[in-house]
Amino acid sequence: MCAVNVSAQELGVDEALTIDATAGGVALASATIDPVGFRQAVYCAGELETAAIRMLDNGDAPTAAIGTPVTVGGRIELFGHQFIQAARFFRTTGVSGVIHFTCYGRYPAWVQ
Repeated sequence: MCAVNVSAQELGVDEALTIDATAGGVALASATIDPVGFRQAVYCAGELETAAIRMLDNGDAPTAAIGTPVTVGGRIELFGHQFIQAARFFRTTGVSGVIHFTCYGRYPAWVQ
């Protein structure tokens, strides 16, 4: 039998992100992308549920009319810590969207 020491971030840190109409857009929590005692997130992925949104990963603020549109069922992948930190999301209708993101401190083997 072999013991394996795996940190929580190597397994992935999860966040259910509710995307509403917050001015400036909604971002991932700093505890998800910069967890204390673990590696910074370099890869995050999730699938949009509930309602359509728009997103930007350059730090600018998305609106209901500005940003890359994502429809329900659309997969979002963010590569690189700086883009994960800069990503902002905004709903495009009166219903908030939800994305269940998993973020990793290393690129998972299936990404490489």
